[in-house]
Amino acid sequence: MKCSNCKAEIPKGSKFCLACGTKIDLQMEGSESQKKAPLAVELSLKKELTEDTVVKLIENLSEKKEYSQLKDLEKDVIRRLKAEMYTLTSEELSLVKDMVIKHGHTGRFSFDDMIVKKLGGGRKAALLVTILLVLGGTLVTEILIPAMGEKIMNEAPTAVITSPENNLVISTGQAVLFSAEASDKEDGSIQGSKMIWTSDRDGELGAGGSISVSTLSPGAHTITLTVEDSKGATSSESIVITVEERELLHELKTGGTVNVAGKETSAYIRVWNPFLDAAAPEKGWLEMENPYYRIRVNLDHSYYLIYDKALKKDLLIYNDKVDNKMDMLTGSDIGFADLDGNNQVPFSTTARDDVDGIRKYRILYEDKNTGFLLVGTEGWDFQVVDPNKGYDMEAEVMFGLFADKPYFIDATEVNNLQAQGLARENDKKTPSEVIKSWVLSGGYDSASIKGGDIDHLNRQVYEPYYVVQSLGGERKPWHAGSAEISKMFPDHVLLGDRLGGAVVFSLPQGVFRWDDGQDVYGGQVAAEFIIVLEQPEKAVAFTTEPVNRESFLYDSKDYATVPGYAESFGDICRRYSLSCIGTINPKEYEVKRFAYVITLTSDWYEGSTNQVKPSVWRDADMALGDFKKYENLIYNQLSATKPLGG
Repeated sequence: MKCSNCKAEIPKGSKFCLACGTKIDLQMEGSESQKKAPLAVELSLKKELTEDTVVKLIENLSEKKEYSQLKDLEKDVIRRLKAEMYTLTSEELSLVKDMVIKHGHTGRFSFDDMIVKKLGGGRKAALLVTILLVLGGTLVTEILIPAMGEKIMNEAPTAVITSPENNLVISTGQAVLFSAEASDKEDGSIQGSKMIWTSDRDGELGAGGSISVSTLSPGAHTITLTVEDSKGATSSESIVITVEERELLHELKTGGTVNVAGKETSAYIRVWNPFLDAAAPEKGWLEMENPYYRIRVNLDHSYYLIYDKALKKDLLIYNDKVDNKMDMLTGSDIGFADLDGNNQVPFSTTARDDVDGIRKYRILYEDKNTGFLLVGTEGWDFQVVDPNKGYDMEAEVMFGLFADKPYFIDATEVNNLQAQGLARENDKKTPSEVIKSWVLSGGYDSASIKGGDIDHLNRQVYEPYYVVQSLGGERKPWHAGSAEISKMFPDHVLLGDRLGGAVVFSLPQGVFRWDDGQDVYGGQVAAEFIIVLEQPEKAVAFTTEPVNRESFLYDSKDYATVPGYAESFGDICRRYSLSCIGTINPKEYEVKRFAYVITLTSDWYEGSTNQVKPSVWRDADMALGDFKKYENLIYNQLSATKPLGG
């Protein structure tokens, strides 16, 4: 039998024509008495039923009398508005269609608040709501909902960008925190990969309720957040951000190229004039970068952060959102401690307590042939007039940057102002502990080491870490003792995420590790620690302590951090021809100078052997080799710089 409407062949026993949906009267099969199927049946015959399919089908059928509800709705809306002396614009008419088709009204929920908001409120909007509730209900309930099911019933999610404000103006390289809230009537809160941030200039920026972006290109950006619920409905909100070019303080180009994350780029070092933001509103951030990393020094509060360009992530954590300031995470800074408890601030950090910030920065040296730049910063301290607070200490930090290498040098000088005659004698304000730390992402929860004296009798402290080990919650001392013992420290300490990146801290041999000319007081590094933190967020701190009363021990009877250490200490003294002369006063030194070379790497873990890939250790050895070329230059620069004083 053929369909009287479209002439298509109808299978025997079928109630409808599968081609056009015409209903077949089985009692009068073959007669002219064939009726059209309801719209719901017409829709159900479609293989892929989408919202667009429904809209298109309604428009195609709207000229036929039995499917004219949508047109009738439009006409009745226009008629009623005219009676009230209102004109319905094409945009409003489109909105009416959209609201009816997408949302409808079945008595279980309404879209009145939504449409009133979109129409701008007022009497006209209220009238439209009334019309749609009355007229739209029939259309949606009888025709669209049976066809579309839950898809028609699903309300789109809502998205609200909470930070930053619209029309924000920033400088190139400045970090922007994008935050938003998203929810859905059916799903509740929306988070993670269902929240996508994009720029009309730079493409996708990231996913999640909060992301930090510092790589926006110059120009005006329309930043859009798009959220999606579990049924595929989406909503979006946009803001505009303008990125202005910043002025360069200094630039070094080698003319060569490097490959970073699979992309070829020019080798360079750039130092930018400081920019201000909420975290550094007075002096701003001093920024230094090469193709592999970006270092930002907070000139207001004396700490710095590292951004890994290959991994596109911040490596160091700064977090002061804590109830107890002792728990704050400080990126990389310098701390001072009074282990006797006489100072009213028993432990301070420059990130928290340096009230006048870094007071001086400058380009110290440039080697264009090798692509090396040395940048100095001065005035890392916590000096106050109160005799019961603050410390008579001042530090200087120099950054040695390489244009074509994934590593840099951090060289630090700590000055004891009282011992140098630059401050009045006050035992309360001379710390018995000085700490230099780097607080890393909590994902860097695995560690390994290379080098050092592996035959030392106290090797049980660190021997397991010659392969990759997961870090526990304890404070892990690698080595501690008088600074002379740093001769036996490992050359490299790696902290990494086995699925991601790693940071290698390399301690150079030579004058920055010890200084034999000053006997036991000349040693530059007294202890190295790794500390696993849980609050205010998971983090791992690598800490070096050039001054530590508990480590300034030179007597095998006194020093006993682990079982067997007393016995092993005698062996250390014999091995290095040292005299066990007893406990050293940690406050008698005048200056401490120490340095680390910090290497960034991504593909570092060899799972089959549970070890660091040899190529990573080769890069770290190369970093120490490059440091050796500039060791005397850096040491002499530190020595020549005098403390700025109060």
